[in-house]
Amino acid sequence: MGYDLDYKQKIFPGMSDNEVSEVIGKIVQVAREEASNGKKIQITEESLNEYGIEGLDPNYLHMIQISTEQI
Repeated sequence: MGYDLDYKQKIFPGMSDNEVSEVIGKIVQVAREEASNGKKIQITEESLNEYGIEGLDPNYLHMIQISTEQI
């Protein structure tokens, strides 16, 4: 998972580095689970609500990139 560091405070408003890491960990966990079921996760406000992930600014979700491809 990646995001533009210049937009960190816009994507994760008011979050500490630890809080950002926790949210990223939750997203990665969900992405892995979905990938193991043959699905891809789309980062949208609705999908975050569905997975119980909070704190991200919905106006900047398009700046988050997730790849579930194995290297």
